[in-house]
Amino acid sequence: MIIDKIYSDGLKREVKISILLPNDYTTKKKYPVLYMHDGQNLFDSETATHGETWRVEDALKYKLPEMIVVGMDSAEWLDRLDEYSPYVNSSLVGEHPSITRPVGGKGDKYLEFVVNIVKPMIDKNYSTLPDRDNTAIMGSSLGGLISLYAAINYNDIFSMYGCLSNAFWFALDELKNDIEKADLLGARIYMDAGTDEADEKRLKDAYLFSNNEIFKTLSNSNAEANYAIIKDGTHREEEWALRLPGVIKWLFGVNYN
Repeated sequence: MIIDKIYSDGLKREVKISILLPNDYTTKKKYPVLYMHDGQNLFDSETATHGETWRVEDALKYKLPEMIVVGMDSAEWLDRLDEYSPYVNSSLVGEHPSITRPVGGKGDKYLEFVVNIVKPMIDKNYSTLPDRDNTAIMGSSLGGLISLYAAINYNDIFSMYGCLSNAFWFALDELKNDIEKADLLGARIYMDAGTDEADEKRLKDAYLFSNNEIFKTLSNSNAEANYAIIKDGTHREEEWALRLPGVIKWLFGVNYN
């Protein structure tokens, strides 16, 4: 594991970058790269927000292709909401004591940081396959939303998008409209939602409804989309860890058997 830190002018903060190399990493080979959001929750339970991680290192033992995994730490909670959505949501003000202002709206700046700063640094310093066919991006909740938004705007950079337990309800109409206008040719999009994503029934229903609506919209696009409804699935890293090997296998299935 290699740790780096990069200051983002657009985000006005330093971002911790965790780089997981294959066990037998060598510069004589070139590797695909998976970029993942919420990097603090991927590898180390001591840094994880809720003490649970995606157990990425364990996932890669499941006869998956050798790859480099790059985790980018998120900002603190409210700023995370800003960075993981290009759309501003005003309706959440007052829904939680800490939400006293509209949230969202910095998603474009976040993806510009990933595409224009992080990826070139990784491609320069490590032995990567830098083309879109070997580049994936993945996240959960709003991390799933920003991953799908990457397909809309950066389908020339990425070809594989992992979107788990997606909080598409955050900006459903805006996201649907953008998908309808986008050229998603060659995009492989995995998405899922659990039947028990939230404690409150209204929010639990919103997760399923919004994911169903986005999948319908993707089904009318030129993307290749795979949607799974996870029975009793909840909103936690432990569950995403269990799903991760299968998600990677499906995303990379075209190029790696």
